[in-house]
Amino acid sequence: MKQTLLIPAVACLFSLITGTCLKFFELPGANMLILLSSVLLMGLILLFTYSLIKVASEAEKIK
Repeated sequence: MKQTLLIPAVACLFSLITGTCLKFFELPGANMLILLSSVLLMGLILLFTYSLIKVASEAEKIK
């Protein structure tokens, strides 16, 4: 599960950096790009932590 989340997380980080550069040059659409990439990145982080907790709880059930 960790590897499947890596590519979308890198893409969100790249779009967040791009939005920051657009905001620095005061180009339109920067705030929306930053907002969307931040929300998607937070969702991916929540999904990653959920999968870690799920794997940890399954490991304890096996013992």
